[in-house]
Amino acid sequence: MPRPHGDALLRWWDPVSDARASLVLCHGYAEHGGRYDAVASRLAGQGLAVWAIDLHGHGASGGERASVRDVAHLVEDVLVALDRAHAARPQLPAFLLGHSMGGLVSTALALDHQDRLGGLVLSGAAIADPAGIEPLLELDPLPEVVLSSDMLSRDPQVAADYDADPLNYRGPFRRETLRALTSGARHVRVRFASLRLPLLVLHGGDDQIVPAAASQDLFDGAASSDKELGIYPGLRHEILNEPEGSEITDRIAAWILQRC
Repeated sequence: MPRPHGDALLRWWDPVSDARASLVLCHGYAEHGGRYDAVASRLAGQGLAVWAIDLHGHGASGGERASVRDVAHLVEDVLVALDRAHAARPQLPAFLLGHSMGGLVSTALALDHQDRLGGLVLSGAAIADPAGIEPLLELDPLPEVVLSSDMLSRDPQVAADYDADPLNYRGPFRRETLRALTSGARHVRVRFASLRLPLLVLHGGDDQIVPAAASQDLFDGAASSDKELGIYPGLRHEILNEPEGSEITDRIAAWILQRC
């Protein structure tokens, strides 16, 4: 299987055969790109050159843990990975895969850089209507909200590994992070109709962190003539870490390769 390489910010997985496309992977809130080793290795085994960056404040990157002051700052991180992917294989189309908060970041990036992407793939993207969260920002002190690892997957080992991973942030949401994410969601939601690139939108039907309605909203609102929606009944937030994750990963690979 392909072996990952990387430094404090960027990891990459070389394909076992000639690469047919580059894929930049953008992780979710409080985690890091290294959690996607199995997914990236499987994708690389099917001919994709995969890159994953630890966003600012996450994983092995610098910055205050899980502190996000502006989604645009995270978009800049992902653009660095896109630049590296393009420099390594300038002849290949580049795709973007974003999960949860990374789905929000990827959507924001795609809206402004559609000409740089062969397509956008989203998993449980944090692009829901933030109306229910915004009132929390007016409270002092801010209620402590810590995401439960049990919400990630039906596989208890996923939760155990998540809790034991020192690169994952296990504290409460920071006020500036909630403010940045809610503002970012509002910013992209009013621009859904501007999306024209190929779009694969995936979500767990039993996602208790980001409702599946968020992905339905994007699918309905996007102007893309080439768009596909997959909502998986009974699956939780991290569909790629569910028992069905390998099948979903293969679906992503096939979708990308069909558009090369």
